[in-house]
Amino acid sequence: MKNSGRIAALTRRQVLTAGSAATAVLAMPSLSFARGVRIVIIGAGAGGGTAARLLVQQLGDKADILVLTGPSKTYYPPFLQTGRLLGEAAPTVDLGLRLGESGVATMAGSVIALDRRRKQVTVQRNETRTQLPYDLLIAAPGVSLGRYGETAGGEPDPCWTAGSACSAGLPGLAGFPEGGTLGIVAPPQPYRCPPAVYERACLLAHRLQGRDPSAKILIVDEKDGYPMQALFEAAYADYYDDAVEWIPREFHGGVKRIDFRQGLIETDFEAFEVDLVHAVPPQSAPDFLIRAGLADATGYCPVEAISMQSATDPDVYLVGDVAAAGEMSKSAGSAIAQAGLAVAHLVERVAGHPAEASIDLADQCWTFLTPDDAVTLGGRYRPEGRHFASVERFVSDVEEDETTRCSNAREAAAWPAMMLQQIYGAVS
Repeated sequence: MKNSGRIAALTRRQVLTAGSAATAVLAMPSLSFARGVRIVIIGAGAGGGTAARLLVQQLGDKADILVLTGPSKTYYPPFLQTGRLLGEAAPTVDLGLRLGESGVATMAGSVIALDRRRKQVTVQRNETRTQLPYDLLIAAPGVSLGRYGETAGGEPDPCWTAGSACSAGLPGLAGFPEGGTLGIVAPPQPYRCPPAVYERACLLAHRLQGRDPSAKILIVDEKDGYPMQALFEAAYADYYDDAVEWIPREFHGGVKRIDFRQGLIETDFEAFEVDLVHAVPPQSAPDFLIRAGLADATGYCPVEAISMQSATDPDVYLVGDVAAAGEMSKSAGSAIAQAGLAVAHLVERVAGHPAEASIDLADQCWTFLTPDDAVTLGGRYRPEGRHFASVERFVSDVEEDETTRCSNAREAAAWPAMMLQQIYGAVS
């Protein structure tokens, strides 16, 4: 088996521990805080949930901490959404219950505005709008989904974010015709969990070809390359008899219109006719952060990497997918790591202590090529100004043996439960 530069000493448990930055935070001595510091956390996923738990452990009743969960207090972990897309059962999290057990107050509702001058968040709750004041804000709401120009035929849920239930799986998959073609539209960078689109292609190919070897998948990509490309291309050839075809943007010029009912993907150069369209939309930070002046031209929010503070407003911390974090990917592991970093800085700041030297953050993810073959990607990242620079990186090798890949698959299957345990404690 080739090593391909993998960090030999970095085990899964070490990655999760280092990635969360939680050990350093939890080991800090008890500090004295003025009562009444109002901290609002937008989002209760990997970043927001981790930040809430750590802040309560550090500050206790010395601060008023409120977590805004989004429209619902039921959380559908994004890192389990591919399974839901395939119609598989996956755990959900009762945020009110789980965060409440840690002593965290929660409120359901949609954030519609952020007034940084007044230090106020506006939340829509049914027909009521509520203004919530804050002293310090942690924004970890996840991505907002855009569109590919004009769409027709009703846009199906892409099963990509924490707000997607996707309980019935991909619409149309059950009745997919023999010899049919599934069209997948892959988004431009940057977006959440870059390898996930191609993992979906593999697992959907596995599902379709299990009942119809003549089924095809066509990936119309808004990029000219993607992470772990050599590994995925080997899987397309080895497992799926080249039934998965990838078309880069340079060959089609860009997606202009999608008709979901007619199965039509129109691009600058060509129109692709398929039997079923699954489009993963372009992504950005939510509109309320953009309107508040916290995002740049990329649609994401620049940060001071040493602290995760907004480059525009030091009283706003930006964690997870919304942060323009340089070479650090948008993933659950990255969000946990950044939350730990933000909390460490916030705690020291509230206490009036100087911030400690920056620490490297780590992240690792696993990706299925088949249910029994998984690959891994990860590394270590160092804060440098307003971005994170990769200082060590590893990726599975194309020529890894079957034993290694099966071991990866077992780790990949166990990883979501470990993440949920780390963020919330036991979940059902």
